[in-house]
Amino acid sequence: MRLQQQEPMFGRFPNVHFRAPTMEELRQQPTFEALPPAAAVALAGTASARYVRQDDALWGELHAGVLTTGLVRSALGLYEKGAVKKGTGGGWGVSEEAKLRKARTLGSLGLLSICCSWGSAQEAASLVQVAAAFPGSQLAEVGLCRLQEALLPPAWGEEHLPLWALSKGRQAAHVKQFAVADRGPRMVVPPEWVPQLQLHMLCADTPSGLLISRSATKGARIFRMRRDDELLRCMLQVISRLWVEHVLAGRPPPPDAFANWHVHHDMLRRIGESARGAELVAVLEEGQHLPPGDPRFFLD
Repeated sequence: MRLQQQEPMFGRFPNVHFRAPTMEELRQQPTFEALPPAAAVALAGTASARYVRQDDALWGELHAGVLTTGLVRSALGLYEKGAVKKGTGGGWGVSEEAKLRKARTLGSLGLLSICCSWGSAQEAASLVQVAAAFPGSQLAEVGLCRLQEALLPPAWGEEHLPLWALSKGRQAAHVKQFAVADRGPRMVVPPEWVPQLQLHMLCADTPSGLLISRSATKGARIFRMRRDDELLRCMLQVISRLWVEHVLAGRPPPPDAFANWHVHHDMLRRIGESARGAELVAVLEEGQHLPPGDPRFFLD
């Protein structure tokens, strides 16, 4: 099904809930195994954090002092010059008032904040499409999966498993108007996406993972990536060395701190191999498997 609408392609207040269901609506689907509300969860150690919903305030509190997978790319040095040269580098349950408030806030923050917020708001829509793309499948909601030492293969030996928090800066940008410019879903898996998904597979103790690249107006592509334990071992070694030599020592790492280290070289190589080896398993047209929703790109 192709997008059929005549909504304005320019505006000041972007609608990140464009055609998006909410997580609550997703949890009502028979193919979705939902987590209980946070009030019904009794925490008993870090392992129980996997039962806390991502959209609950407690989920954010559980991240305090933890290096999360969303920040690991910078910790691995994927944005350093040396690594770049190596080639790694409406009516869906959200009220009109809430959508407009969000749109006005994002309009004052800039394009990057809009893109990140759109990705978060569209997660439920992506999961609806994934479930429909694989008939007979069952989705299970999972909260915060902390890396447990018991999941590490004994052959890896003892590693320092760092737990610390990194803060991300925010730059405000005042833009008068935004435009919809959709390049479509990714044709291949970008290498910089690999570490996060690999760590998800390790923490969830699963041999493979699905990655969906979804655009606003040009459909979605679903890839399957296999877990690479040797890559994970290299990643943990790099993070451990960063933790011991720079975080604990209070010394900021220099540019390309590990550029001459063979473990870092192996890690970058295997990241590229994992990205190239990801298998395309489904291609979805825009709106496929999604009931009609709010078609407005902007709320001006």
